[in-house]
Amino acid sequence: MAQYPEWLLRRRFRLVVVLLIQCAVVLTCVGLTAYAASRVQERQVRDAMTERVLAVAHSLARLEQVRDAIERDDPEQELQPLTELIQQASGVDYVVISDSDGIRITHPVPGERGRPVSTDPEAVLAGATFVGTEEGTIGLTLRAKVPVYRDGVVIGAASVGVLESEIAADLRSSLGAMAPWVLLAVLVGLIGAAGVSRAVDVRVRRLEAENAELGEQRRLSRALREQTHEFRTRIHAVYGLVESGEVDEALEYLAELAPVSGTDIRDGVIEDPR
Repeated sequence: MAQYPEWLLRRRFRLVVVLLIQCAVVLTCVGLTAYAASRVQERQVRDAMTERVLAVAHSLARLEQVRDAIERDDPEQELQPLTELIQQASGVDYVVISDSDGIRITHPVPGERGRPVSTDPEAVLAGATFVGTEEGTIGLTLRAKVPVYRDGVVIGAASVGVLESEIAADLRSSLGAMAPWVLLAVLVGLIGAAGVSRAVDVRVRRLEAENAELGEQRRLSRALREQTHEFRTRIHAVYGLVESGEVDEALEYLAELAPVSGTDIRDGVIEDPR
């Protein structure tokens, strides 16, 4: 098994740590952004559904046809086709019209017509508007209930609702459309993190090389200073011997420092040793 130098292992470990930190930052930022976007999307979907059911209920309650039919002997025959048409056109899950006693005139399920509404109608029949989620005959629904007036008197109520399961399905569809963009952001972020880590590694290598070169230059400079000092010391020694007239000793000292082959400088070949 190959053994890597310790410095190389440290550098690789440092690179991996930097890359992991950057990837964690990218994933955290994208995750938080995606979560915030999903919450905003959920609120937008719910607000849009609330506005829809409330608008449909108000529009239905203002129809003169509805006001006239409620007070007739057989209002279901006229109002049931109308509510079915409005239900299909608006994309809601149910449209119910009830009389002043809270008895259903229309309902998507035939067996529920002519029966009391499943929730307390007192507030709406007193003139209040209700928007919220309640459990009804077809399930949990986001619904709007508004009173129907004639000449300032409440003569019935219009209730419009959308199943919570349908809202959840719309939300899943919206989030599904957003998912590719989230994945793309993660991919781009991770590629960017890898690129930054690579750039950092290159920069670290360059700095390490520069530091190594600088260290080598310092060692060389220190060696040169030591050699210069030693050379000066020897020169001073030779100078002292020559100055004191001890020429032979100076020549012997020089011969020990730098032996000269083929010529004995002590034989008088050099007339002036100085």
